[in-house]
Amino acid sequence: IYNLSSTCCTSDFTNADGATLTNDASTLTNSNIARFVNTDAGTTLTNQNGGTLTNDHAVLVNQNTATLTNSGTGSQFFNQNGATLTNDGTLTTPGSTVLVNANGATLTNTGLNTFLMNQAGAALTNIYAGTNLYNQNGATLTNDGVGTSLTNTVGATITNTGGTTSLSNQNGATLTNESAGTNLYNQSGGAIFNIGAGTTLFNNAQATLTNDNALVLNQQGATLTNSDIGTNIYNQHGGTLTNDNSTLINQLGATITNTGASTNLYNQNGGTLTNDASTLNNVLGATLT
Repeated sequence: IYNLSSTCCTSDFTNADGATLTNDASTLTNSNIARFVNTDAGTTLTNQNGGTLTNDHAVLVNQNTATLTNSGTGSQFFNQNGATLTNDGTLTTPGSTVLVNANGATLTNTGLNTFLMNQAGAALTNIYAGTNLYNQNGATLTNDGVGTSLTNTVGATITNTGGTTSLSNQNGATLTNESAGTNLYNQSGGAIFNIGAGTTLFNNAQATLTNDNALVLNQQGATLTNSDIGTNIYNQHGGTLTNDNSTLINQLGATITNTGASTNLYNQNGGTLTNDASTLNNVLGATLT
């Protein structure tokens, strides 16, 4: 299926009113400034069994309690070339609009001026071992607003990589990296921003957050919590972890390791760093200020 716009007109495709659209081991492409809307309770858009769903220089919106699922080994969902993918919730029922990447599938948000926006009480879940969410090559992933959640869990991996690439958790949203074998990688000049009072980033239940030659900035009253035995935050290879007028908590047996020359952990401008019955390592020439 191809939804394409011409030079004169914008094409629109709507899946609505409880309908089901399944792309099974096939190709579904929305491109050339076309608009694809998946909307309403009970409506589902599913890419599965090695299918490829591509939003290329176009707009794809999942809204009004609809569900968009990318599932299964070999299934690929690309948002690219200046495209915008929006998972738009309903503030009255947080978590009811759902975007799920699961069971070994890959969701790739890639390229300058490409946006993946999870907002207004929507839920974006990256789940199960072998499942990958890539934010790369200057793309922007935004988790925005009270009741909005981005969850990486049960062995899945989120990789935020490349200069000018950003993952922003803001305006009271929640970003959770949880469970053994689950990884959140920020690397190669990427940036993770945790911004604003009421905004929370949880790394817990034996998950790992690795900041490798990249930036993690906890600012403007936000909270970053590293919790539980076996849970780790690594700041390494010239990475910078900054707690600026915000709260950084290491608790319940968790470990933060700041390691290597040119690696910095800054607690500044009235920031609070709490290490409660846990381990904070500053080693191998790293700087803790």
